[in-house]
Amino acid sequence: MRVLTYVSKIYEPEQNLLTNDRSGLALYVHDIVRYLAPKCEAFVLTNQPNRGAVIKNIHYIEHKKINLLKWNSLYNILAALKCFCTAKGSLGYRLKCAYYSLDLATFKHELARIKPDIVNIHGCNLEIMRQVQLCKDAGIPFVISLHGLIGIDPTVKGAPELKALEGIVLKKADEERWPIVAISSGVRYRAVKHYGLKDASNIHVILNGTEQNIEAPTNPVKLCDDHILSGRKIITCVGGLSKRKNQTQLVSAWALVPEKIRNNYAVIFFGNDLTNGAISTQIRQEELQNSMYVYGFAKKEEVNYAYKHAVLNILPSIDEGFGLSIVEAMTFGVPSVIFDHIDAAQDLYDECSIIFPKDRTTHSLADAIEVALSKEWDAELIKKHGKKFSMNNVSDQYMSLYKEVISNS
Repeated sequence: MRVLTYVSKIYEPEQNLLTNDRSGLALYVHDIVRYLAPKCEAFVLTNQPNRGAVIKNIHYIEHKKINLLKWNSLYNILAALKCFCTAKGSLGYRLKCAYYSLDLATFKHELARIKPDIVNIHGCNLEIMRQVQLCKDAGIPFVISLHGLIGIDPTVKGAPELKALEGIVLKKADEERWPIVAISSGVRYRAVKHYGLKDASNIHVILNGTEQNIEAPTNPVKLCDDHILSGRKIITCVGGLSKRKNQTQLVSAWALVPEKIRNNYAVIFFGNDLTNGAISTQIRQEELQNSMYVYGFAKKEEVNYAYKHAVLNILPSIDEGFGLSIVEAMTFGVPSVIFDHIDAAQDLYDECSIIFPKDRTTHSLADAIEVALSKEWDAELIKKHGKKFSMNNVSDQYMSLYKEVISNS
């Protein structure tokens, strides 16, 4: 089976030109195709200019800007110019609209060249409706994977036109029975409820996963200033620092826990800082710099080293389609504190590995942290529960869905 994965940006550590995006979507789609590659012919098309390569059986399709002129007619160029002129927003966003319009020619060219058995489009992009139409015109089945909902929560950044497009896609999918993948039961439920969908049977839940039996680096990794970890045990908080991820509430909650806890534990934040240093500033203002530290973006092996030595993981997100750090922590036998309103909360919950604060208040979050740190956890039981969320299971479910969609097309 030939599977063409399309994603706007992907993170591939073995090709420098594909390392400029470190978002959760770019990282996770890379994991999906890595596990698909042994089971099918895996091709990846992205908007990022790159020289093309075959890496661990993944065929990354060469992407050259010159092809935007080579494969586009004058009509298409004028259409892209119209996109630039009519789009609302910043100059950068308008240029992006024009670029995506022109780059649709690359998508069309690769459909004809590769002749995939199925196309998997990850996330809503500016040209997704035209991509779907190109697949239809070519008689190629397709699947759309939604890694969360960008159009519902105001804390999710995105141009209004792009956020509105999510509803257009889901309503059209509901009408024409397009196969959709949602990464949690909560994403499917909210999509149906918010957009007034008639039938959710075309929305398939494939929960996120992570690698199992990971060996963390044995050599010490410098996670923070030496004085912070001096005699302290590690608590991880993994994910880009942002309003949506809500690390600011964790800082406020940490200020409320008893001082003896702060003297014995250190919270380390991993992820790109999208707050312009606001979290670090809050840590200093709360005088918590001796027990909280912003590490920034970390490679997988660095985060895994932290999980290996951690006693607790905290995900304080306001909105979260899944919450990958929860299952990553499980792999190392580490429990998590999360709010029960995130989309995958009920998919992930087991009392052996998760504690919910009683409500969304900062005091309840502080209380839950204190309870979690006083509880005796069974690391092996947590690992056993975590095995349900393996990348191998994820790729098997995708392959089963591909076969079903192809057979029904």
